[in-house]
Amino acid sequence: MTRMTRVLVADGDVETINDVSGKLRARGFVNLLEMSGEETVARARSERPDVVVLGCSFGDLSTEQIVADLRADATTRHTPILLAVPAGNLPTWSDTMSAQIDGFIPVPIDEDDFFTHMTAALRLKTMQSELQRREITLQELGNVPVDEAIDPTRTDDSAPVVMQINLGDATSVVAAQ
Repeated sequence: MTRMTRVLVADGDVETINDVSGKLRARGFVNLLEMSGEETVARARSERPDVVVLGCSFGDLSTEQIVADLRADATTRHTPILLAVPAGNLPTWSDTMSAQIDGFIPVPIDEDDFFTHMTAALRLKTMQSELQRREITLQELGNVPVDEAIDPTRTDDSAPVVMQINLGDATSVVAAQ
């Protein structure tokens, strides 16, 4: 039995929620609906949707704060976020903030464009889930996760050693290759 794709649709504007959720329902998606920014973050943490579709009008939190909260939490860090914005009115955020959004959907929403973004977001979710599963498997096998603070960039000009086999006296020949 396969699990249905669950999408958290959140905005302070009822028309946007109805438009997005209607399009999703027509294609068989399970909708989780929220109108409060705080409730959106809490629901994303508890329900763990496959994709979050955010609007830009919340009364309690800014969209920027909602995105920052979702990205800061380990349970929602890798959840794709699509942002529904009025056509031609992209918010003026920093490059860092814009990079945290996985897709921008112009409102009024064109159904074909919307589902192109949804397909990409679901592929991203699949890849991220697979990477997380592999990371857990590696940890179970004793591999320690790399500290993100460590910069793995090489600073010397020597050739990297890919594999070195100890062949007694021939070791220098292999290392030279």
